[in-house]
Amino acid sequence: SAIAVAAVLNGALIHFVMASRMVYGLSRMGTLPIGLGVIYKPTGTPMLATLLITTLTLIWIVILPFRELAETTSAFALLGFCLVNLALWRIKRAQPSIPDSFTIPIWVPKAGVLTSLGLLAYVLMDKWG
Repeated sequence: SAIAVAAVLNGALIHFVMASRMVYGLSRMGTLPIGLGVIYKPTGTPMLATLLITTLTLIWIVILPFRELAETTSAFALLGFCLVNLALWRIKRAQPSIPDSFTIPIWVPKAGVLTSLGLLAYVLMDKWG
């Protein structure tokens, strides 16, 4: 059980870092309010974005039952994987090959999108089916 607790805490930490960086990036691109893209100088982190994600997560923890929280987290993770693969697919179509860079075949992001969508469908059917 100690390993399970450590794994959950590690997953939560990764969630906070990943989600706050996504909010930070979207803010820097102009999609979200500019304040979420400000870096806190002493730590070099997007403090407001991190506080926002932490607050939303705490609200979800209080409101949702544990099973629903786990299902929602899985669904959002799969949605994130799908979006990353869609972005890579778009980049591969726009610039098939960039000199002196790591390249992958176009089928890799396509397979990633299909796999992520398939797993997301499974999670949603398990939840509502």
